[in-house]
Amino acid sequence: LPGAPDGLQVAIDLAEVTYPSSSGDETDLYQLPLAFYSEPQERLSHALVGEWHDDDFGHAFVYDALHDRESMALWLEAFAAAGPDAARPSDARGQLAFHRLAGHELDLEVHSLLFTGEQSNSSVAFGEDSLMKVFRKVTTGLNPDIEIHEVLTKAESTHIADLYGWVEGTADLGSGPETLHLAMLQRFLRTATDGWD
Repeated sequence: LPGAPDGLQVAIDLAEVTYPSSSGDETDLYQLPLAFYSEPQERLSHALVGEWHDDDFGHAFVYDALHDRESMALWLEAFAAAGPDAARPSDARGQLAFHRLAGHELDLEVHSLLFTGEQSNSSVAFGEDSLMKVFRKVTTGLNPDIEIHEVLTKAESTHIADLYGWVEGTADLGSGPETLHLAMLQRFLRTATDGWD
């Protein structure tokens, strides 16, 4: 992500997990939003992933970026800088593209708060303005959650949390570059209940 101060790099890594099943080996893909710091961050000790040498960054103390307000501020700034209906990313490996729909100015002064208890996704609130759902387990192609919310938001449905934007990337998983939807940003509804409830 661009705009990081000296001593910090925010990136998204992908981890492939292969496990045996009755029909042969299966592979799942997981997203790891990471914050690389040149010095240890005591405030993030609970979110430490590890310490290692990174070819791009050098010696790094690496944390789960969703726990880090500085890293999350960079995500929010990337959404705000995207502009409405930004173009899709090129097929370059590792390319990220932030997209934003017209109609809402994001509040860049708010702090982030990671919700706990979720398993397949992680949600980060930005004050009471917006909520970002990060898909921990990702699949290639378009995410139905984003597609449906985009159509309903553009149709001005009052029964959903408006979609503000999404982030996608490309990765070469062996058969050429493929699109991955990584996260979506929506209106924050404090009194909302889980759709399944």
